[in-house]
Amino acid sequence: TRVDARSHHYPPEPPFMCDWGDSSPRSMWTPSDLRSPAVAPRWSGPNPSPQGPSAAALGLADDLNAAISAGKATFVVPAKEYLFSNLTWTIAGAHDMKIVFEAGASLRFFYGSGVRLKDSHNVTIEGNGLALEVESANYVQGAVHAVNKAFVDISVDAAYLQPDTRYEPFSNPSGLYSAAKVAFWDASTRLMHNVGNQFMANSTQLDGGLWRITLKQPVHGAAVGDLITIFPRRGETWHLLNSSSITTKQVYIHAGGNMGFLEQLGAGGNVYDGVKIVRRPGSTDLLALNADGFHSSDVGVGPTLIDSEISFTGDDFLNIHNSMNIVCDADGAEGTTLLMIDHTGGTTLAPLRRGDTLAFYHLNSLAKLADATVVSSERVSDAQTLGRCANAWAEMKAPPYSANIIIPQWHQALYRVTFSAPLPAAVAAPRYNLANFEQQSAAGAVVSRNHFHDGFSRMGLLKAINLTYTHNLVERAHGLHVYSEQEWLEGDLGIRNVTLRNNTIVWGSEPNFYAKVDVMPGLHDVNCHDTTFVFANGSRVSLAEGGE
Repeated sequence: TRVDARSHHYPPEPPFMCDWGDSSPRSMWTPSDLRSPAVAPRWSGPNPSPQGPSAAALGLADDLNAAISAGKATFVVPAKEYLFSNLTWTIAGAHDMKIVFEAGASLRFFYGSGVRLKDSHNVTIEGNGLALEVESANYVQGAVHAVNKAFVDISVDAAYLQPDTRYEPFSNPSGLYSAAKVAFWDASTRLMHNVGNQFMANSTQLDGGLWRITLKQPVHGAAVGDLITIFPRRGETWHLLNSSSITTKQVYIHAGGNMGFLEQLGAGGNVYDGVKIVRRPGSTDLLALNADGFHSSDVGVGPTLIDSEISFTGDDFLNIHNSMNIVCDADGAEGTTLLMIDHTGGTTLAPLRRGDTLAFYHLNSLAKLADATVVSSERVSDAQTLGRCANAWAEMKAPPYSANIIIPQWHQALYRVTFSAPLPAAVAAPRYNLANFEQQSAAGAVVSRNHFHDGFSRMGLLKAINLTYTHNLVERAHGLHVYSEQEWLEGDLGIRNVTLRNNTIVWGSEPNFYAKVDVMPGLHDVNCHDTTFVFANGSRVSLAEGGE
């Protein structure tokens, strides 16, 4: 059982989460070949291009690959800086191994690159304070000089990116609406005015070294004298892919171009102990990360995140979920076969094998319709069949479905899935419904004794079964949510047995958002015990028990 047998199917690698600026799943310069880092287009930062990896970094990668091939039980990384630049360090096929970084070691990456551990099992990574740093700044930081309903005029600190939308990364910033996010900060407290999503539309350079930043929506939460950050997202920072029983200890992220600790696919059961996402010590940085802090997608056994700190993130602190699949149409007269859309590009339906169970749910109400046992699953490639589902997104959003789906259609793959018995008419007759693969739903996740604080978006998205969230301190972000999100096609469609206990939720000084725990209507066996809410005026409310 070195790796879950399901992982030997080697499904296609998923697109990096929310990398929606390109038609391809990777940025144009994130390398796929360990020895061939691609050349970056013109860069809008203080450094016009990445330097490329150092000899120490390339030597480290080679030495670890040799140790993996030799089956060594322990590999020690000497304490020094390793500049990987625009090279993603891919560690593949490690089993039954301990990787120990000596205290003082650091890894430095150009925007969009990071560490990827794939197809591995039973590996412990002892970071001993291992720092993940950037080669050059990966976001804009400056000060607000003028505020208009449509734009702000800003100065930009020289050590950070310039917000030039003619060049990378702002010519192709990825993320929602293919636009970089904008946040305003109090100059005295250096805390964010957390007023929700704002996005940059374009930029114009003015006289006197100022920039005019036009937003896609009316400007809100900004005042002259505030600080500002503008942050795109791309690539990976610390990424576990198609792996299981990986323990990450005391790894500290000080900057990253996309999600911080990301796990996708495989048997799961991974542990994150004493990890951190924090501002770089001694720096003037406002952000520690450009996107989500911790993100778990489509693993078998859910992650354990304990005794950790996640802060100053450019999106949600925490998201644990699987991916919903879409029933597109019935196929054949027997009633046993469906055409199904995998919106991740094939990563969630490719691992299906004979005997697996899919559960079906109504597209909009999310009411359960049926369970069915899989006989076979094959990817469809012929143009005629693909054409039957080519307009699925537009049709689902239009009457009579009117589904609220935000996630783009860019990475979809179509599968023909056959079941052991005819399916109820309610599953296929309306054409569009949803399917859940519960064996790949992060069941049993544990989130305990962590400190989450100062995030751009939500406190946590708890979208998995048998999940416990206990003894956490959460400060200054939006709500804590137990629900599936149809709009992102994320979350177990049968969420149950979720426990929240002994958590403290603190809100800061913004009047237009408030601390809350939000449970999706209709869920059962979701229990919230001994929760303390601390409000902007310092008042505290403790709720002993609640449940549905």
